[in-house]
Amino acid sequence: MNLYVCISTYGDRIFNLANVILDPRKDVKYIVAHQIGNTSKKDYKLDFLNRSDVEYYQLQNKGVSKSRNFAIKKVPLGNIIWILDDDVKILSDAFDNIFQAYSHNKDADFISFKIKTLLGEPPFKNYLKSKKKIKSIDDYEGPKPSIIEMTFRSSSINKNRAYFDERFGAGSFLIGGEENLFIHGMIKKGFCLYFSPIYLVVHPFESTRNKYKTFSKERLRYLGAHYYIFLGFFSFIRLIVSPIKHRDEIKSKKSSIIKNIYFSMQGFLYLLVTDIIKMKYTRYK
Repeated sequence: MNLYVCISTYGDRIFNLANVILDPRKDVKYIVAHQIGNTSKKDYKLDFLNRSDVEYYQLQNKGVSKSRNFAIKKVPLGNIIWILDDDVKILSDAFDNIFQAYSHNKDADFISFKIKTLLGEPPFKNYLKSKKKIKSIDDYEGPKPSIIEMTFRSSSINKNRAYFDERFGAGSFLIGGEENLFIHGMIKKGFCLYFSPIYLVVHPFESTRNKYKTFSKERLRYLGAHYYIFLGFFSFIRLIVSPIKHRDEIKSKKSSIIKNIYFSMQGFLYLLVTDIIKMKYTRYK
């Protein structure tokens, strides 16, 4: 069993990977999914791309969830996958800690870990204090796992086609939220999930996850989309009522009720319409 580190990157951020990819070891492989947009394919003369333990692919598309799904599908069955971004520092004992966690938890399909922030920065999030088996997404008792905390068995994901929803994530219309949906999908499929209170990577506190303000259009859009997924069609009523109920808080953040309803309904309707299109496509395929 090997560990496959699947790294998504975009454009010239490929140069960041010189600080991410570590020295070779026999039981660790890397898959680099490099999105270059609509530009012509380029020859990036980077030494680490020529290593036998690094598989490199250029993708002419956009959306980090597409990139991650592409990399996941390249991993052979019977291995462990760790999803990473291009702006992290892997801790020296991370690989051994991942292998040990799966060795101690033979039933695990998925194990999430912790992110350490830079010196002087606040914790990345409020984590659980000890190891825990996750039976519901609410078992995390706070913020859900970020993508770079996630590891899982390739057999569990690829056999069940439990991939990321490509409508969510950086580079998509709905920025963020893909991690929650991914975990929710695994729980629904009956996967065995664990949390381990061990640090794997160092990452700055500022991130895509926390840089958007509570009432930004980006956060409101995926809030509306999440309501649709988790609460169903009639959740649009809550999207209208909730801003009215919390109007004082909204005004204190220099936002407006109309803005909140407008952008949250954008996310709600985007998922509704794309689901309808998908159903029609599947019916006539």
